[in-house]
Amino acid sequence: MPGMVIPSLLRPDDAKRKAVHVAPKRHERAIAQRLSGRQTPASGALPCAKGDVRGVEAGCFEFLVECKTTQRNRLRLEPKWLAKITAEAGPTRVPAIAIRFREEVISEHALKYGAETEADWVLIPMSIFERIQSALADVEDDR
Repeated sequence: MPGMVIPSLLRPDDAKRKAVHVAPKRHERAIAQRLSGRQTPASGALPCAKGDVRGVEAGCFEFLVECKTTQRNRLRLEPKWLAKITAEAGPTRVPAIAIRFREEVISEHALKYGAETEADWVLIPMSIFERIQSALADVEDDR
């Protein structure tokens, strides 16, 4: 019908926009469940609750996690993300960034290189990685 208005819920652009907002929320929820943490209300936008997932504990470390996901074939890591989550973690928590790539994208590259590759990755500071490495070496030495 000429002049017919298509409801906004049926417009393809709106569906794409909604998917862009739904995927990060799903990622935050999945990371919180997988790491036994708590999803932060409003994705850390509140002044009293920062980061996307908090309360993630591993040994003597408590992590504050920022979640990043992409629907594209790549994700550009931005230094401001590192500075932001580090500042929000403060001196008592470890900053971490959880990255999720689309399963189809990872599978395509995994086939190309002949290696199974996970879609979820975690980025932590080198100093923390070294402390984990040292702690695991001490455990091995005790055996």
